[in-house]
Amino acid sequence: MGPIFPGDADIDQLYHITKCLGNLIPRHQELSYKNPLFAGMRLPEMKEAKSLDKRYPKSPAAVLDLAKKCLQIDPHKRPSCAELLECGFFNKDGFAERFAQDLKLKIQKDARDHQLKNKIKNKKSAKGTKMMA
Repeated sequence: MGPIFPGDADIDQLYHITKCLGNLIPRHQELSYKNPLFAGMRLPEMKEAKSLDKRYPKSPAAVLDLAKKCLQIDPHKRPSCAELLECGFFNKDGFAERFAQDLKLKIQKDARDHQLKNKIKNKKSAKGTKMMA
């Protein structure tokens, strides 16, 4: 599977995004029109976006649901990571619970490794100080 939005240049990329997700929000339109790279260019108004469902009809519903939430054109409407972990995609096979447990273990391991490195560093520093005295 290739890129979702296969643009050849910045403006083409933006066109593919709006074609699928709908028109930019006013703030993004304002920023794009102020951008010197887009000087004199206008994006066409999309009457009807070609949804991800239509672009990828064979994709599982849980995948499409997650993609739609993550690709929401208005960043203020995008869900948080915690909200995304509640999606069907992450709740299959207990993924969310396993992920939380694995993340907690990784954080604990990283903290222990960091403490160990600091102890070793402090011992080396202490030995160097004794040798100089």
